Formats: sequence, C-alpha cells, structure tokens
Amino acid sequence: MKTWGQLLTRNGFLAEQHGSSEVFCMHESLENMQFLIDLLEKLEVVYTTDCMTVMFQSEPVSEQDWIEAYERMACTRTEELFNWEDYRGVRLCKLDVYISGIVRHLNRLGLQTGMSCDGHGRRNPAIRIVNESDIPLAKKVLTGAGASRLDIRAKRISFRTIDRTHLLDIAENLSIVKQE
Repeated sequence: MKTWGQLLTRNGFLAEQHGSSEVFCMHESLENMQFLIDLLEKLEVVYTTDCMTVMFQSEPVSEQDWIEAYERMACTRTEELFNWEDYRGVRLCKLDVYISGIVRHLNRLGLQTGMSCDGHGRRNPAIRIVNESDIPLAKKVLTGAGASRLDIRAKRISFRTIDRTHLLDIAENLSIVKQE
C-alpha cells in the first residue's frame, strides 16, 4: 500500500509527506490543490486542509482506486501548453494519469515538455521535450530514475516496451531529484 505522499508525487503533485497522515503541498498551484480536493471528495476520503497542508484521517486508498478516480475526473486528450515561467502552471487534470508525474517533475527540473501521452495501454508512452538541447539531460535524468529503454527521435522520447504503470515508479524516483 502506498502512502498518501507517494500517491500524490507519483501523479505529479508537489507534495511532501510529514508523519503518517500529514502532506505539505507548499509549492502546489491553487488549481491543482482544487483538483486534489475534488479527487479526495470523489474517493470519500476523510481529511482536513489548512491552505497547502492536507491532514488525512483516512488510510490511503489503493493505487488502483486512486488512478480510477483520477482518470474519471481528468480531461486528458493531450498535454496542454503551460506557462513556462513557473512549473507550477502544469495543470495535472489535463495530463494522462500515468505520465503526469514524469511531466510535472521534468518541468520542475527545468526540462520543459510540450506533449505527453501515457500510451493508454495501446502504444508506447512518450513525451516531447521543448528544447532539443535538453534531450541529453532529459535522457540522463530519466535513465537515472529507472527508465531503461528510451527511443529518441527529434524532440520526442518514447518509453519502449514499458508497462505504463512503471511510469509511476519513474515519477516517484524523479520526485526526489533536485535541480542543480
């Protein structure tokens, strides 16, 4: 069973778990906080919030229940364009659920993305890096986070032969990487 902090960071929320039931979201956008609250309400989670901190009275839900609720609530056709001045402008409700964490954490690290798709279980997941000069660093960061087979063509990075659920593990690993 994942902790609340893991559930959030694996799907791109800027969250830090403190203790067993408190999660700080100090660097999160208000729009993403509202999306989080809507998710918690949909899942009938008992919690309180104090601006950017969530205190959970409920045990964490299963990751499968979390993902199903996220997919029902998100409007994900393709990644939208963001305000590149602030990585917090990434609107999680507009991203495919399995790749949202990777997109968010790459942007947090200064590697701007312009498109993403989790493959929907039918194709290889992929992201597009905006600046071609960032491709070598993106490849290094993704490989270090556990992505083993990457196919790079132009600005597009595809995750070859990967079960999309592994994208959540990569996102969790990216969540602890600090920008130099």
